[in-house]
Amino acid sequence: MRLSIVKLTVIFCLLLFLAAAHERQQHLGIDSTTRMFYDSFRRMLEPAQLQANECQSHIDFPWEKLRSYSASSRRAALDTVVARCRCERVDDKLVLTSSFPAGVDADEQLFSMSIARYRLTNEKGEAVKLKPSVCTTGFGYEPAYPFRGDESGSTDANGASRVTVSASTLLEGTPANVSGALSVSCKLATAFDYVRLTRQHVGKNIRLGSTTLRLLSMDKVSAVVKVVSGRGDFDYLITRSNNLPYRNGITSSIKLAQQDYDYLVSVKDFTLEAFAPYFQKNRERLLRKDSVKELTVIKSEGEIVNLYLYKVSTSIEQVFVLPISA
Repeated sequence: MRLSIVKLTVIFCLLLFLAAAHERQQHLGIDSTTRMFYDSFRRMLEPAQLQANECQSHIDFPWEKLRSYSASSRRAALDTVVARCRCERVDDKLVLTSSFPAGVDADEQLFSMSIARYRLTNEKGEAVKLKPSVCTTGFGYEPAYPFRGDESGSTDANGASRVTVSASTLLEGTPANVSGALSVSCKLATAFDYVRLTRQHVGKNIRLGSTTLRLLSMDKVSAVVKVVSGRGDFDYLITRSNNLPYRNGITSSIKLAQQDYDYLVSVKDFTLEAFAPYFQKNRERLLRKDSVKELTVIKSEGEIVNLYLYKVSTSIEQVFVLPISA
């Protein structure tokens, strides 16, 4: 009986504590958006843990991959993607699909597919809109030729595989039918600007095409790059001394404004309650899509010896009209 009273007392005290914490968070204006930003910033502050060497892979640098293809073969590859492009409706999405010629190893570093414009109507002739979401390009593989069997009954692909591409976008509402046309843009990189950075570059300005960057800091597991002038739309790869890039999932990055970074590194005890007043004061700026974020904070679970920054410098593009009836 006495034990039950103790348990009930503990539960009651816990409920009182949780209620008081909830009331305190409401008073501070803590909502789901506050928590989302807090979690994102908290992960940035958490030190990365170095993993074993198996986090490395034998992927090629994108500028090296380009050397495998002549200008004419790149143009022919883009022509093939355009000719094979199809669109189908999957639930509330319009999905674009196509594929490259066999033997062309394309990925998100080299190719992108997006909807530039559209004109769509429903079964009543009313205009249908697409949701303003990012139309990302996905990649896969399929046999380039039909499967064939051998005497043992097994099958294999008669030839090389080919890269498939897809991109999807959401429909607004739930129209029974959609018809009209999409103006689709397909881009294939033809050259890259890139630079290799080491700890010797800390504090120095670096040119990446028309953009000027500064490496603010770099240690074994993190680096901070600032955009001094120009556009900050660069990507990155990290290697150890053997110059093999780490595979996807080992590295991560976040873009921040200078004042947010200064605040985060100065806070000794970064709690949700401590962050809430700062977020409320800067909420409008943080939520603006066009807010300036001149810093890129990069973290890695593999040791950073070389940091490669790169971006597409030139590309070829085809924009074409794709009829829709879905």
